[in-house]
Amino acid sequence: MANGKYKEWLKKDKLKRLEHMARNGARDIDIAKKIGISKVTLYEWKKRFPEFAEALKKGKDEYDDEVEEALYNLTKGYYVEEETVKIEEDEEGNRTIVRKKTKRYIAPSVTAMIYWLQNRRGDRWKTKATEFQNNQTQINKERLKLEKEKQEDKW
Repeated sequence: MANGKYKEWLKKDKLKRLEHMARNGARDIDIAKKIGISKVTLYEWKKRFPEFAEALKKGKDEYDDEVEEALYNLTKGYYVEEETVKIEEDEEGNRTIVRKKTKRYIAPSVTAMIYWLQNRRGDRWKTKATEFQNNQTQINKERLKLEKEKQEDKW
């Protein structure tokens, strides 16, 4: 089993590293390559060493939770805070840094809504949703146009 290499990866610091890789979205094949083992060996270690499997699971669960929350927010729309920085100069040539914080609205994504509904309410959204997906390009173009007008204060 990789010549005892597993012993090194059962140490606390290495388990944390595994968790970190999984939390950052690395797939099993990526993790196996990074630690110098085959994918088959990785699966064997997961079966044989619960602490190894738990480190990977914990990291993946945290990442999946973050992605799930981001997808959920995309279905509803949300505000982001942005900061602009401008340098202003007075009549005497003195420069001042002016920071301005603004909130910008990110509109809901129809694609995210469809994906969510197909997965959460698949009984009602199996094939009907594809009709909406076919129109997604036009909807997105219109949404971007409206967002641009809104940002240019044409509303």
